[in-house]
Amino acid sequence: NTQTIQEFYSELISDIGAQSWKVTYERENAETLVQSLENQRQSIMGVSLDEEMVNMIKYQNAFVAATRLIGTIDEMMKTVLQMI
Repeated sequence: NTQTIQEFYSELISDIGAQSWKVTYERENAETLVQSLENQRQSIMGVSLDEEMVNMIKYQNAFVAATRLIGTIDEMMKTVLQMI
């Protein structure tokens, strides 16, 4: 089977075009898959704002209680020192 240079060149360009389209298609599919997996990862690892707010209120209440305790201890120390 003899081909002319023109036929060989035309077939080569056609093959390169087909391979280029295939690679582009596969790359786009891979990018879509990566984005989908990233979205799933984010949804699993995402921070629950409600849970964070509950924790924040809990820590704030603990801080207020600790502040009251320190204030009470301070008053007790003042009273003891005045007795001496």
